[in-house]
Parts: sequence; structure tokens; C-alpha cells
Amino acid sequence: MERKTHREDWTGEKSVKARFPLKEHQVNPFLRGEYTVDADFQQLVQKGKKTQAEVDSMIQLANEVQYAILTKKLQPGLHVPHPHSVTIILTPSSNAIFL
Repeated sequence: MERKTHREDWTGEKSVKARFPLKEHQVNPFLRGEYTVDADFQQLVQKGKKTQAEVDSMIQLANEVQYAILTKKLQPGLHVPHPHSVTIILTPSSNAIFL
């Protein structure tokens, strides 16, 4: 998952991306609040893949994202962009039909 904070160019600040990994089978339980990342992320420290500071930052982000999803009752959605085309049919009575 990723949280991106956009900054306006005129402020001189850079946009910030904060990420944490979730496996595909963990996404729905995470969104429902049934799964938390704490134990799995602590294993990354034990295996030497991440520092404790990096893991603490990822856990904090995951908790903030999960809290926002649950308190605002957000639901997953799907947006499928598709090309639009317009066909205009002029009828004898000067009405236009748009398809």
C-alpha cells in the first residue's frame, strides 16, 4: 500500500511517498480490520531485512491507513477508464440522438 502526499511546486516541498508491503491474500482482511501488520513486520527486523526504525515507520503508516479506512467506512472500488465515442444521428424533425 502507498500513501502519497502531493505538494505544490510553489511551496518548494517535494511530494512524499510512504509505503508498506501487503500480500494479496492479506488485503481484504486488512481492509476489514481483521489483520494487523505488527507481527509480520517485526519478522523483517529479526531476519535483518529492515531496521527497527523502518519497521516502526511502516507499522505507524499501516495503522493510520487502517484507522482511516475503518472510521470513515471506506470500501474498495474499481475504476475502469474507457474511451468515449459519440455518434450523432440527426432525425428529420431536427432532433439529435447521441449514442
